[in-house]
Amino acid sequence: DPHKWMYVPVECGCALVKDQEAMRNAFSLVPAYLRDDRQLPWFAEYGPQQT
Repeated sequence: DPHKWMYVPVECGCALVKDQEAMRNAFSLVPAYLRDDRQLPWFAEYGPQQT
């Protein structure tokens, strides 16, 4: 966690996952039937914090 050791004011972390769609489904606020695969990804859908 860089915010503890490198004096970064915002928390930062990384999770490497095999199935990114499962992570997206866990954090997404947009229902699957409204998603459009042709658009750029919403990176907020891949993590718990909205900083």
